Amino acid sequence: MVGGCGDRRGPFLANEDGVAASAFRGVDRHSTTVARVGVPLDEALVFEPTQHGGEIGALQAGCGGDATGRGGGVALESRSSHPLGLDLVGTLLFAGTLVALLVPLAEGPTTGWPLWNRWALALVPVLAAATVVVERRAEAAGRVPMLPPSLLRLRSMRRGFALHLPFMLTYGAFMFVFALTVQTGLHSGVLGGGLAVLPLAVAYFAGSLAAPRALARFDARRVVAFGAVAVAVGLLVLVLVTVTTWPHTDYWAFAPGLVPAGIGQALVFACLFRLILLDVPEHLVGVGGGVVTTVQQSGLALGVATLGTLFVGLEKTGVGTAFVVSLAVQAAIMLAIAAGAHTLPHLHARPGKTGVAVDV
Repeated sequence: MVGGCGDRRGPFLANEDGVAASAFRGVDRHSTTVARVGVPLDEALVFEPTQHGGEIGALQAGCGGDATGRGGGVALESRSSHPLGLDLVGTLLFAGTLVALLVPLAEGPTTGWPLWNRWALALVPVLAAATVVVERRAEAAGRVPMLPPSLLRLRSMRRGFALHLPFMLTYGAFMFVFALTVQTGLHSGVLGGGLAVLPLAVAYFAGSLAAPRALARFDARRVVAFGAVAVAVGLLVLVLVTVTTWPHTDYWAFAPGLVPAGIGQALVFACLFRLILLDVPEHLVGVGGGVVTTVQQSGLALGVATLGTLFVGLEKTGVGTAFVVSLAVQAAIMLAIAAGAHTLPHLHARPGKTGVAVDV
């Protein structure tokens, strides 16, 4: 089960994601600090293997603190002078599209693809088309839909999401299959599973702190490409470790692969987040942040439903084999992201300033 609080944080989500975009439009130094530290930490996922049916628990941990030492326990109340209504119909249609797609993909391989699975998949294009029509009509009527078509047509969003969605797909799939591998393949307990992923968490934190400096020195497209290659290299190191040591692998042997993977994930996420919101108008930054979060959560779920299902389907040939195949597919996707980084807008942060130089 993959859970999260991203879509339920309401105004705080819009404020936090809005700060990330505003930090590159010349806001004050404190806001830049929040964008540099708070946003990368917001996307940390804590996966805890359980001993009940092989399920994997996931919780998205949101951090409201900043590097100045002020904690995130209290969020100041703020109200918009023009509050937006709830796009109930669009939300239900989009949720129905995801359910019709993800549930059959997750259940089909283990249930023999019964008739209801095929009917559900047949409904996906119908529900998706209905979502597009409803969202366009809502925006034409002057309302702000959950997925505003005008925002999705922006160059930064269109090209950014083309890389961000597969990135989140691999991220969700990796966390899922790694936890299953350590638990069912290496017969590790909950503590062992947590310790196994610790190098990735520490490296991700370090990469998040290094991302602003990387953006200040290099063009964001180069940072995305470098980060994606680092993730691919880390995954291939895990493949090598598994092939040469399985089934007598010590989970600490995964550390040399987890470190570059964690650093690369942090760099890719931080840069894509900023690039996606680059062209979003100031008054729609909160809405844009909500769209980013929606795509992130959808990508995580899609990763578990696709590559996670692939892993489960290959388990009968051996957990080690399933892990290697899944990692190889993920590495190929990350290399494709690295190759596609050249399609992103140029973004280069000015050293020592909060602004950016943009060349689209």
